[in-house]
Amino acid sequence: MRVKTTRPAAACIGFLAASLVPPVVFLSLAEPERAGGAFEIFGAFLGLLFFSVVIVVLFGVPAFLLFVRLGIVRWWSTLGAGAGFGAVLGFLLRAPNPPETNDIFTMAGAGGGAALVFWLVWEGLSASRGEGLNK
Repeated sequence: MRVKTTRPAAACIGFLAASLVPPVVFLSLAEPERAGGAFEIFGAFLGLLFFSVVIVVLFGVPAFLLFVRLGIVRWWSTLGAGAGFGAVLGFLLRAPNPPETNDIFTMAGAGGGAALVFWLVWEGLSASRGEGLNK
């Protein structure tokens, strides 16, 4: 059974799915002895999720709207934008101190992964109605 969604609904679902990626990535990279119990992990997940949603709204939504206007919503454009925004945020993470390379690559990977998840959800739900841009 195919899910019937509109393109705006598919975009909203994609943004929500993309917001889940960075908290999962960051918690999976946490040192096990510092992770704490289930309650602490859940609290950290919710805190990271809040910031992830804010970043998606501030950077992801405008980038998506620009890409739609330019007609370049493709896997490579979303992946590049997500990784680029993530790398910039990784660079700014330790400001005013010098950035650490690990932070830049981790944030770029999380941003690129989130953007790719967005594209997969958006394109998949749009394609189920025959509305995908690549059709």
